[in-house]
Parts: sequence; structure tokens; C-alpha cells
Amino acid sequence: MGPGVLSVRDLCKSYGDTVAVERISFDVCRREIVGLLGPNGAGKTTTINMILGVLAPDGGSIQIDGVDLTTHRSQALACTNFAAVYAPLPGNLTVAQNLRIFGMIYSVRNLTDRIETLLEEFDLVGFRDIRCGVLSSGEQTRVCLAKAMLNGPTVTSAASSACGDTMARGSITSRSPAPPSFQREPLQSRPRGPPKRISRCPSGRAPGRPSE
Repeated sequence: MGPGVLSVRDLCKSYGDTVAVERISFDVCRREIVGLLGPNGAGKTTTINMILGVLAPDGGSIQIDGVDLTTHRSQALACTNFAAVYAPLPGNLTVAQNLRIFGMIYSVRNLTDRIETLLEEFDLVGFRDIRCGVLSSGEQTRVCLAKAMLNGPTVTSAASSACGDTMARGSITSRSPAPPSFQREPLQSRPRGPPKRISRCPSGRAPGRPSE
């Protein structure tokens, strides 16, 4: 399966007296897709947010492609990206404008060529000059996934609902080399997308070895 590109060790996060994440440890290998499964409040989103650098952990360590997130934050985060329906792209900008702006934020080299490649990969060529706000939910999903691939990330994160479009899911999982990907699922719904491993998060406790 290849060497691990994401290593999480003894990760902890609390909000006052409430323990959100307690000593979670796991590894993700290259080309691997992992789903985090647990009830609401189990710490799935908190874990993802710590991996993406949105939240600072209270304890433990995160390494992305061998780079420690705490000591080399910018270098580690340059290897990540995400897609989530709760973080929609600006609706008043066109598909191409959104990709260009985020590509500039990520300092993507040869940005024009990169945008053209992603428009083709995610079947968005015909939508390049259409404002994102008038796209269907499936079309917006494909734009969000294209945005998540702009910087060629080592690790990507996606809420399960952001991987619901079959065509987009096929595009993101058929890439070569494909980056490891996370999906998070509430316990009430079974994973419909492409996770090859499911890691259960019972009430913020360490999930142990994910089930195959």
C-alpha cells in the first residue's frame, strides 16, 4: 500500500470540561481512503479540523508526509486540502474565477494549465463561465472537489456529502497518484462513498485499529 503520509499520535482536544478527542492514534497510507464513523459529538469534525490546522490540539502530534504540523505548520498544510458542503465557494464568482482565486491563495504553479486540467477531469469545461451560485448541488460538488485538487495535495478531507456525486467520486479516486482521502460519516448513515477503511470514533475515544 505504500508508506504512511499521515500519522496521528495521541491526539487530544477538550472544550472546558468536555473531552472532544481523547488520545486518538492512526496512520493513513498513500492512495488510501479512510472513513471516520461515529455518532454526533464523537470528535470526527474536531479531528479533521486539527489535521487541517483549523484547531490546535491540546496534546499529541500530527505529521503530514513526514512534516510535523506543530513545528512546520506552513510546510505541512501546503500538502493538504478539503472539500465540504458547509464551506461553499463564493456564489457570485464563476467556476473559473473561483479556481483561479484559490489557486493564487495556494500558490499553484502554472495555474492556467492546472485549471484547464481540472475543468476537464471534473467535466466542468461547459461551466467555466457560470456563477457557482446557480449551479446544481452536484455541479457545485464537482467544483469543490476540483478546488480541493488544485495544489496536488498529499492528504485531502471531504465530508461524505461532498463525495455523493458518482462522476466526481470516480474522478477523485482514479487519480494517479491519488492522495489519501478522509471522509466523515455520522453513525446513523452507512458510508456510500469510496472509503476502503472505516475507523470508528466512539465518543472521542481512540478508535484503535480501523475495521477493514
